[in-house]
Amino acid sequence: MELDGLATVPTGELPVTVDARLSGTAGLRIRVHDMYGRLAAAGPRTAWLGFQARSGGEPVLGEPVELTPATDGDGWTAELPFRLTALAEAGRRRGGRGMQAWGVQIGVRCEDGSSLVIPPRPLDDLLRRRALPSSRYGVLLAQPYRTAAGSLGVRLAPGAAGAMSLVRNRLGRVRASLRSG
Repeated sequence: MELDGLATVPTGELPVTVDARLSGTAGLRIRVHDMYGRLAAAGPRTAWLGFQARSGGEPVLGEPVELTPATDGDGWTAELPFRLTALAEAGRRRGGRGMQAWGVQIGVRCEDGSSLVIPPRPLDDLLRRRALPSSRYGVLLAQPYRTAAGSLGVRLAPGAAGAMSLVRNRLGRVRASLRSG
């Protein structure tokens, strides 16, 4: 199916989707879907994870990992490592002492030098709350979630201060609903 003007769209603006699911305890398995065949011409080679704090600032970027063609021929896959404790520490360095909210992005670099950044769509097995042991914080509460736009975000509550921030926010919502109801 031909779409008017698609042949001239730059790689960074192509209609591409990325599905994400959990892979082990410290990884994200992604699948990059090339919806109209244009990305294949650019030659996708590597992918990386990027986390953008909802409060602003520079993104925290992961290391690039080689993309491999999917065994069923539908796009490319990669296992992207990530450490939520390192992400929580980056948030703390930026002044975040309580709950932290991050948007997740996947970057793809192609053989022809072009690249694109896409927010991944979380698959259901990824959307579970977790309490993770942490040598730095004691405990790290993590909640991956689906944003209003359908992409992946993650909330982190590192240590006792983060957990207390989470409890205060929850109690505030309960009180507000009791007053209005």
